[in-house]
Amino acid sequence: MKIEEALKEASLRLSSLCQNPSRVAKILLMNYLDVSIEWIFLNQKNEFDESGYFALVKRFENCEPLEYITGKAGFYGLEFEVESGVLIPRPETEILVDKVLEIASSYKVPKIAEIGTGSGV
Repeated sequence: MKIEEALKEASLRLSSLCQNPSRVAKILLMNYLDVSIEWIFLNQKNEFDESGYFALVKRFENCEPLEYITGKAGFYGLEFEVESGVLIPRPETEILVDKVLEIASSYKVPKIAEIGTGSGV
């Protein structure tokens, strides 16, 4: 199967599960092939063994978080390794961190402890 065909099929399968199925399909393919998004765009006509790719798509269809499938989660512009059982850093937590930094800046030597609130990121 060609890369462009696989992406179309995956996007169709994921269309009812997320807001941007094309993006998720590409992320899963980048993870499966261990390539960049640029590589995917430049190699749309290439054939590849799609069985492992659609196994990843199936995991997403079974409601497994994308971060657990790829083993990566972004937080505050950084990328962290995650696995099943680790709480995935949420975008809303970045707002909380910003607020803590704002409040802490008014103290000479702030003391802050994050205990039992997630992945530790």
